[in-house]
Amino acid sequence: EKEAAFEVLKVDLPVGTLVEVLQDNDEMYGSWYAGEITGHKYPDKCEITYTELFEGDDEKPEADVDDKDKKRMVEEEPLQLIRPPPPAAEPERAAGLKPGDAVDLRYDSGWWEVELISIGSGVAGASGSGDAPVLTYTVKSTQFDVEHNVSAEELRPPHVWSRDTATWSLRPPPEVHMKNGEPKPPKGEDAGRSGKKKAGDGRTPDEPKEKASSYSI
Repeated sequence: EKEAAFEVLKVDLPVGTLVEVLQDNDEMYGSWYAGEITGHKYPDKCEITYTELFEGDDEKPEADVDDKDKKRMVEEEPLQLIRPPPPAAEPERAAGLKPGDAVDLRYDSGWWEVELISIGSGVAGASGSGDAPVLTYTVKSTQFDVEHNVSAEELRPPHVWSRDTATWSLRPPPEVHMKNGEPKPPKGEDAGRSGKKKAGDGRTPDEPKEKASSYSI
């Protein structure tokens, strides 16, 4: 049975297939990184050569490494962490965004789950034309205690892949920082909160982790 499933895996995800891989280590937890299948490992893993994750010395910043010296990271990843690249976002997608929505943020070469906090106006940077005003989006991670102010180009729809049905859906509002479009009360001010904690980490179910070093502002 395992042998048959492995043969199906190799047919469904042949060498050369482009995918995204869910990261499950502490510093990158919940983020998605693009890669290419470059091999298979019995019984249920794929060898992934990452597109924008590189091997290197943690003590030397990646920016200080010449492009010619960068080596793309290769890892054996289980099938359950692998999905196809999500559908391309519609150009007008940002027009319908509102505070409290779930979105994905492009950060550090990957995509991270965030919650939209507010929409404001700012000034385009070097890539903009002059001082033309642009919309800026304040988002907060649903996994880590960090916040970013970004443009619409750095956001994408919060796609969820179902392997069972081979279909895409969208994540609902996470309600970690917002509820009904408004900021949630600070901890201790919500009398209706049950106070129930997750086993092992001492956090309430909707409380983000401490800031991760690889996801800092």
